[in-house]
Amino acid sequence: MAEFHEVPVVEVNCENIREIWPGLLLAIKTSTFIAIDTELSGLGERRQLFAKSIDDRYKAIGDVAKSRSIIALGLSCFKLQPRSSDRREEVVDNGDGRRNDRRSLCMKFVVQTFNLFTLSNESYVVEPLSLRFLVEHGFDFNLQYAKGLPYASGNDRPSAKADDGIEYVRQLFVEIAVSRVPVVLHNALVDLIFLYQSFYATLPPTLTSFSTDLSQIFSEGIYDTKYIAEFKAHLQASFLEYSFRKCQRGNCVQSSQRMPYVDISFLAYNESMLLNVVLLTCGLKDQPCHRDIGKTTLCQNFAAHGWCASGAKCPNSHDVDMILDSEELVILKKKEKRTKKNKRKDSVDLQDISVAMSERDGAMRSPEPKGCVELTSEPSYEQQPCDVEDVTKNAAKKLVPVSRCGGHRAGFDAFMTGYIFASFLAKFGRVKDGVTEGRTVGDFGVAEELSNRVYLGGKDFPLQIASSNFSKPSKSHLEKWERLQSCSAAD
Repeated sequence: MAEFHEVPVVEVNCENIREIWPGLLLAIKTSTFIAIDTELSGLGERRQLFAKSIDDRYKAIGDVAKSRSIIALGLSCFKLQPRSSDRREEVVDNGDGRRNDRRSLCMKFVVQTFNLFTLSNESYVVEPLSLRFLVEHGFDFNLQYAKGLPYASGNDRPSAKADDGIEYVRQLFVEIAVSRVPVVLHNALVDLIFLYQSFYATLPPTLTSFSTDLSQIFSEGIYDTKYIAEFKAHLQASFLEYSFRKCQRGNCVQSSQRMPYVDISFLAYNESMLLNVVLLTCGLKDQPCHRDIGKTTLCQNFAAHGWCASGAKCPNSHDVDMILDSEELVILKKKEKRTKKNKRKDSVDLQDISVAMSERDGAMRSPEPKGCVELTSEPSYEQQPCDVEDVTKNAAKKLVPVSRCGGHRAGFDAFMTGYIFASFLAKFGRVKDGVTEGRTVGDFGVAEELSNRVYLGGKDFPLQIASSNFSKPSKSHLEKWERLQSCSAAD
C-alpha cells in the first residue's frame, strides 16, 4: 500500500530476547537491506563534531563513543517482494523520456522493525541535555535500566557474556556483518563510530583504518539517507522526520499519478508476540493544514535543521506537515507569478492554489486496503497479505503522532530511515540491463553513485568508505574478522 497509518515495532529487552531472537535473525538474513538507528547517552561538545579536519572530527567522536553509550538500537528489515506474475503488462511513459513496464512501477516491501533497549556494563557519561530531549520524546529510562540488554564495549571479552552464553547485542552486530546485506543510516558517521566501538571492537586510531574496516564489515555497501537527501534528491531540508514525511507524501502522489512508488506491508504476529508489539501512528493528516499557515508561526530553525534549542518550550510550530505545506504554498505562488508574467489565460489565483493543494491532499489520502503478512512460529516472507487490523485489534497501542512530537525512538527512526531509502530507490533506481527483476539493491544501479558516501556536516563532499592502499585494516578487526570467517566456513 502506498499509504499506511501505523508501524508495528517489536520492543526487545532482556526478558523477551530469547523468544524474539530466532525471528530477529531470520529477518536479518532475508532482508534486502537493513536500516539502523541508535539513541545515545550523549554527543559531547557539539563544536568538535563539526571540526574542520575530518581526522580531528573522527578522533573527537571516537573519544565520545568510548565515554558514552548506546541506550537503544533500532533495526528495520526491508524485504523486497517479487513482482506478481499475473499482473497485466503495460508500458507507461514517465514524462521524462523513460518508459517503464507498469509492473515495475511498484516496489513492494515487507518490513519488520525492532527496538532494542541496551545497557552498558561499564560506567558511562550521561548528558542532561540528551536525557531531557529523550524524555520529552517518550523514552522509557525505567525500562532501559531495568531490562536493557547488557553489553561490554571494545574488543571481545569472554567474561562479558550473558547467563545463557550469548551477548545478544554484539552477536546481532556480527550477524548483520556476516549476512552481507546493505545497511542504511541517516547522518551515519556518529552511528557508525558508536556501533563499531560498542558492539564490534576497539576503534582504530586513524580514520583511514576505520574506513577500511567498514568497507570489509559492510561489503554490500553503506547508504546514508541524509547524504542522498541533500546531494541527490536536493531536498530543502534533510533532517530525518522532514525527509520521511516528504517521501511519504510524495510516494502517495506518485502512486496516484502512475509513477514509481513504494508499497509497504507489515508482518502480523501471533498472540504471544503481540505482547511485545507497539503500534506507532504516522498516517498523513486527514485535514490539510495549509489553511492554518497564516495563523501559525513556524520555527525557522527547526524547519531548516530539525532541531530547536527551546525544545518543547518553543512558542513556534514544529509541525513538519505545516512546514511542507508552507513550502508547497510558496511554490504555487511562484507558479502564479510566472503565469501572470507570461499573460497566460489559465493563470492561477489564490483560490486555485487552495484547490490545488486540496487535490494534492486528496491524492495522498486515497483509500487503499491495508495489507500485512501473517507471521507464525516460522516466519516467512512468502505468505499472503492479511488484514493489518488483526494487529490493531490485539496489540496494545501506544500512539506517537509523528507530525507532532517526532519519532526519536530508535526502532521507529530506523523505519523512517529505511522508508526514505526505499523511496529514493524507487525514484532514482533503474533495473540494470540484462536483469529481469531487481532482487538486491545492487540490481537497481545506485551503488556506484550512492553507496559508501557518508554525510559530513558543514562539508560539500561526503566521507568515502573504502579500503586504501595507504592504510591497512586495524589489528583488532583483522583478528575478529578471521575468527568470524572461520566460524562461517565451519557452519
